[in-house]
Amino acid sequence: MGWVETRRRRTSLGPGSRPCDVCGSEDVSLTESRRVRQGLDRLNPAFKAEARRYELCAGCGSKREPA
Repeated sequence: MGWVETRRRRTSLGPGSRPCDVCGSEDVSLTESRRVRQGLDRLNPAFKAEARRYELCAGCGSKREPA
């Protein structure tokens, strides 16, 4: 068995709270990413979507924890 890539669904929750630390762009959005059910996870009642929240810069692509 090899490593299997986990698919994720990304949702934009609105604008970020501060400008990007890397490039200084104001185009930062608060984003949530969740695992998507696939394969045997569709049958697993204990499946958890494991949400991650981060701020994503549209200018340079950097991610950081929300403030």
